[in-house]
Amino acid sequence: MPFETGRSHLDLAALAHAQGNQAAAATHLTEAYALFTALQVPRYVERTVQLASEFGVALSAREGG
Repeated sequence: MPFETGRSHLDLAALAHAQGNQAAAATHLTEAYALFTALQVPRYVERTVQLASEFGVALSAREGG
């Protein structure tokens, strides 16, 4: 389930970016990054980093994540 949650965060980040909501995009990308890192899925960690770069979002570490 956490993996699918991470994928949903990527979709929501793309939607937020398309709507011009950078704060929401950053939040969703940060959540996805934390989940994929914890799950140790490098392909999706890299995809999240790639999207963050494309969207101009700086990923931040989540507390307690």
